[in-house]
Amino acid sequence: MRTKTSKKCLNSTWTNRFIQILKVLHITNWYPTNKKTNNALWIKRQIESLPNNQKNHILHFDIQYGRSPSIYRVKYEYLNQLEITLPIKSWFLIELIYFIWLAKELLFKKRHKSYDLINFHIAYPLLTYWHLLKPFVKKPVVINEHWSGYHFNFGVNKKLKRIQRIFKHGIPVIGVSNSLIRDIKLFSNANFKTHILPNVVDTIDFSPEKDIKREDFFFMVSNWKWPKKPLILLQAFKAFLKDHKNFRLKVGGFGPDYEKIEQWVIQNKMHGSVELLGVLDQKAIAHNMIHSRAFLHCSRYETFSVVCAEAVISHTPCIVSDVGGIPEVVSPSEGILIKSERVTEWVSAMKACLQLEFHFKNGNVFSKNAIGIKYRSILAECITDFNKP
Repeated sequence: MRTKTSKKCLNSTWTNRFIQILKVLHITNWYPTNKKTNNALWIKRQIESLPNNQKNHILHFDIQYGRSPSIYRVKYEYLNQLEITLPIKSWFLIELIYFIWLAKELLFKKRHKSYDLINFHIAYPLLTYWHLLKPFVKKPVVINEHWSGYHFNFGVNKKLKRIQRIFKHGIPVIGVSNSLIRDIKLFSNANFKTHILPNVVDTIDFSPEKDIKREDFFFMVSNWKWPKKPLILLQAFKAFLKDHKNFRLKVGGFGPDYEKIEQWVIQNKMHGSVELLGVLDQKAIAHNMIHSRAFLHCSRYETFSVVCAEAVISHTPCIVSDVGGIPEVVSPSEGILIKSERVTEWVSAMKACLQLEFHFKNGNVFSKNAIGIKYRSILAECITDFNKP
């Protein structure tokens, strides 16, 4: 018995030490840059949630389309970024360029040699030709996935065998929601181990204020692009105003569809009732979220929805689409979830929201510390599984 106990203690001590010195190489084609500071912040925040005593290095490589070729390169102690702009729209050629870059980093520079695990953030196109590299990379690998493309078959009506093949290697996948994991499995028809890791939300700025006096306005903010549906919300709010003339709608954000929002406000002469705030920093978003009567978000699909999580931990009632990962973020006690895109249902929800009482769960589930602990545990488990005989 003493021998078994001693072995258990030794194994436990070694495991704790191993987790503390975990060294991870993160490889991604989505990441913020000095030029695009809001790009893929959710990936940056997930990586930064990992403990300070863990060694992380990030390789960021991205190909952008543009008529004039250019190169953007940044190198820090913990981050190497290379973003190239090319006049190429062929996905086959783009996949090949990603493969050549990855082969150079792993086979020739041997970047992975001093790390315990390789963590790919976004599988495609980085891992399109992983079957050619896999025999030479003797390290555990895991994928973090955020992309809604799997739900829509990447917008095409054909089988995407090269993307499907990525998931047939048995690489474990970390998804931000169960909904996303289901989409990937349905898309790829592959079997692999899965883990759920929500996105990180700032629980300092987004936190409920005691005895807050909410003002008579709704709030919506996003990177306005498909599959978001902001015009449904605007139309519903216009109808809602017939019975609540003093209410306002505040709209923040940016993106390709923000101009459509501006045009709608002009065409419908809604300047007095709809306030366009444009790009907002985090503190401004939090202030409007906390003081609003409800947060509005209409979308065809979401893998997670950070803005909905920010509303929930601010204890702001949500009127949101019942799609994708949103029901995993917003419970029925925290808002009204709507399955339809009919304007009349959104109008009814806006009216009902003013009469209902909501109850919120502990928002610490999305905190940096909580996500970091869970993330580190998942990575350690992936390494342990890889090293099993």
